Amino acid sequence: MRKKLIALLLLMFPVLLQAQSYKAVSISLAEGLSQSSVYDIIQDNKGFTWMATQDGLNKYDGSSFQVYRDEPFDTNSISSNNTENLLCDSKGRIWAGTANHGLNLYLPEKGDFKHFSANENSDALASNIVTALHEDTGRKHLGGNR
Repeated sequence: MRKKLIALLLLMFPVLLQAQSYKAVSISLAEGLSQSSVYDIIQDNKGFTWMATQDGLNKYDGSSFQVYRDEPFDTNSISSNNTENLLCDSKGRIWAGTANHGLNLYLPEKGDFKHFSANENSDALASNIVTALHEDTGRKHLGGNR
């Protein structure tokens, strides 16, 4: 009985250590979040937290926000402020799906976005309303080798 108890405690020890490494924080508009309705949250491979909201894509570094919004005369800005879902793919790239203007791939070198929409060509999206994102590792990515 004692050996089983020790074995159980040893199995639980890594779980207990892992659970202690997380700290819950409250983030609100007061800290710089662009909008209080957050539809999706992901963390990229550099540790940044990304939040999809009705008023832009928010990137949080642990102390401050950078908000990406649609700039009407800037074709390199995100295609819509109404971001609904996010994906960090196996290459570490950030994808943002919007409620009405297609899919965006974040290009970190310049802070720009590449757009994918239903209007581009037959290999693009079926609709500009992106309701979910999931990486299919068996197929070629829309973003090419970026």
